[in-house]
Amino acid sequence: MREMIVWRNEGKRFQCRAAGVAIHQGRVLVHKEKGQSHCSLPGGRVEWGESIVDALRREMQEELCVEVTVERLGWIIENFFTFEGEAYHEIGFYYLMRLPGDTPFLDEAAPFSMAETHLLFRWAPLSQLENEAFYPICLREGIRELRDGVVHFIERENQIIQRC
Repeated sequence: MREMIVWRNEGKRFQCRAAGVAIHQGRVLVHKEKGQSHCSLPGGRVEWGESIVDALRREMQEELCVEVTVERLGWIIENFFTFEGEAYHEIGFYYLMRLPGDTPFLDEAAPFSMAETHLLFRWAPLSQLENEAFYPICLREGIRELRDGVVHFIERENQIIQRC
């Protein structure tokens, strides 16, 4: 049985998330759960005893059926938000990653999903990301303005509190 790094107590949740930033031809790969209106970067929760990089590789294999190359850590985001009545405290590690060159959906224009998943993927134009229901909001501009090193954000209820 998988043991994710998640703590729940009386309407509160703490979790550790690994996510990937794949950029291709001026677009970034995003996903959303079917039926949801907002999107985010692909990834998921880290399992107990698993490194964050290994968690990202596992999630991409599960969600996209591809082995990604993890390039470097770009952002650490402390995110405090409410979703479906639950208060979240999430620590997210966002890595630049590269998909294999022979990935069949690299140039897919329409939204797509992989077999046996509840996720819908698409390539969102970087130039339009700030106008999307895309979270965390600090990455709407952060992805377009790639910097050397790691940027640390603290975001609370969709407001950037601090950028370090």
